[in-house]
Formats: sequence, structure tokens, C-alpha cells
Amino acid sequence: MTQTLLDITNDMRALDGLLAEVGSMLEASEGEVTPEIQAVLDAVDAWKAELDRDLDGKVDGYATFIKELEGRAQVRKQRADELAARARIDTRNADWLKGVLLGELQRREVKKLETHHHRVSVAANGGKLPLLVKDETALLAEERFVVVKKELNKDAVREALDAGEELNGAVYGERGSHLSLR
Repeated sequence: MTQTLLDITNDMRALDGLLAEVGSMLEASEGEVTPEIQAVLDAVDAWKAELDRDLDGKVDGYATFIKELEGRAQVRKQRADELAARARIDTRNADWLKGVLLGELQRREVKKLETHHHRVSVAANGGKLPLLVKDETALLAEERFVVVKKELNKDAVREALDAGEELNGAVYGERGSHLSLR
């Protein structure tokens, strides 16, 4: 019967418990390996060998499947990028054609037009009026037109921590870990 990774891990924990019992038995026998203790040790060795084989097989299966998923993800991402590029081209073409049609309808002063399949109309844009900035430097000279954004300088915080300074608002955390498959 094929075991799951969790089953193998639970069996390894049980094996650790059994080894602790063997240690107690050895203490009780004052270090003498009796035939009963030897039988338990042999069973432990056999079980450990079986668990090691099961774990190796399971880890190999996981690694193979992970690599397959990563490869599939890479191909799908590449395909998605290709489709996104095609979508951008279609969007640009549609926008260009809308501009051509709008320009032609405006030139002819046509506000609405109904065809067999579509109703097309020329409408004014709503919302705020477009802002045309002629001289940004002149506007930046006036404080009321400037927004100052506060941003944490993480490099300076790291330098302070590296220098041994204790900070109320920051400490180094522990490095995470990752799985490397080759």
C-alpha cells in the first residue's frame, strides 16, 4: 500500500517513540542487549530501512511533479504573454479605428447613425476638464501645488541595525527557507 508523506512522517515519529522505549529497556538491563532487545532493534532497523525507501520514493515523486508543474506554469505564462501581446495589438487597432470613425463622423457633423447591426453616436466626454500643464517648473515653485510623500528609507534602517543601534520600530526577522530542486 502506498503511503502518503504524512503517513511516512507519522511512522517516523512512532519509530522515534520505539527507539526511546529501546533506550529504557537498555537502561533496565544495565546496557546488556538481551535477545528480546535485539529482536526489537532488528525490527527497528528493518522498519527504518523501509521508511527510508518510502520517503525517498515519495520525495522523488513530489520533486518530479513539482518540476512538471513549474514547467507547465512556464509554458502557460509564455502563452499568456503571447496572448496579452495580441490583445494589446487588437486594442490599439480598435482604438485607431474608433479614432478614424469618430473623425469621419465629426467631419460630416453626424451625431447619430443607425446601421443594421449597430447604433453609433458621437458624445462629449464627461468628468473633469483635461489639465494641460504648460510649465511644470513654475507650478512646482508654489508649495500649494506640491505633494510631499514620506517613504521609509529601508537601507538607512538596515545600516542602523547593522551598526548595532536598537530601534523601536524595526528588528531583523529570521530568514525564510525554500526548496531547491535540481
